[in-house]
Amino acid sequence: MPLRVYSGHRNFPIAAILLTASGITVFGATLYLPLYQQVVQGASAANSGLLLLPMMIATLITSSIAGKVMTATGRYKIFPVLGTLLMAVGMGLLSTMNTGTPRTLTSLYMVVLGAGTGLCMQMSSTIAQNAVELRDIGSASAATNLFRNLGGSIGIAIFASLFTGTVTARPTQTARGLISIHDVAHATHLIFLTGACIGTAALIASVLIEEVPLRGKSAAAVSAVPDAQTA
Repeated sequence: MPLRVYSGHRNFPIAAILLTASGITVFGATLYLPLYQQVVQGASAANSGLLLLPMMIATLITSSIAGKVMTATGRYKIFPVLGTLLMAVGMGLLSTMNTGTPRTLTSLYMVVLGAGTGLCMQMSSTIAQNAVELRDIGSASAATNLFRNLGGSIGIAIFASLFTGTVTARPTQTARGLISIHDVAHATHLIFLTGACIGTAALIASVLIEEVPLRGKSAAAVSAVPDAQTA
């Protein structure tokens, strides 16, 4: 990866931060939400995977809408800002779950998180590609996958340490060393709370994005879109 992509425009390192944060939250949610639903909410192993559908569907819908709006208007800064805000709120809502939280409420929280990742993740890839020269498009595309996977790896390490450290330190374990429902609920609370903090940091970074005209769209054409819509 040529180091010049980092020193060219500030949007590229910011996009890298957003992709890393998105990877952390997505991997954390997809790993520990099913565990919470199995142990605390009594879902089966097969159903716990299907119960993630609200988050995935929300991600697909918001990603598609954001892409169409960006293509039509050339505007895109609002999407990572709104996306990271929803990510932080979604993880914060998930951190409030306890042993009595119903599945329907969990699904609503997942929709908020999924909407945030849909607005942030794919848009961050586009921002990274648009911030580099044409000769570095391939490197920027590869870097987006790198940072997304890097975030997932970091998230797994952080959340696994939090989960293991919490459940082994809790006094509610049985004599046979089995993990209780309260242990899992408390551990996932800390995991999602950490994810909310990461989402908040990503929100601060997203505000610093500069809305550079998309490659292939002149600045005049982009600025004329609101006037045409008003007419």
